[in-house]
Amino acid sequence: MAALLYQTTDGEFADRAIAELSGVGIRAFREGRGENEVFRGRGAMINIYVEKDSDYQRASQVLLDIGAVKGRSGRIFTGSIVRLVLLVAGALLAVAFILSTR
Repeated sequence: MAALLYQTTDGEFADRAIAELSGVGIRAFREGRGENEVFRGRGAMINIYVEKDSDYQRASQVLLDIGAVKGRSGRIFTGSIVRLVLLVAGALLAVAFILSTR
C-alpha cells in the first residue's frame, strides 16, 4: 500500500524528489500539480507517495538530503491529515448511500 511521504507546492522539487528516490531504488509517484503548473497557484498541492511502507524512513532521509523541510512535529509528514480526509470521505459516502436508497 502506498504511503504519503511529502506535500509540496513546488513541481520542480517533486520531480527531483521522484528522480532521486528512483535513483536509490525506491518506487515513488506524485499526484497533483504545483504552483508553477497551475494558473496563479490556485489549488496547487503535490503529494509524493512511496509505493512500499517499508521504504518510508529511507525515502524521508532522501528528501531531507535534497532539501525537504520538516514539519513542526519533526516528521516529514504526519498521517493525521490523511486520516481526517478519509474520515470525511467515508462520512460523505455513507450519507450519499443513505440518500440514494430512499
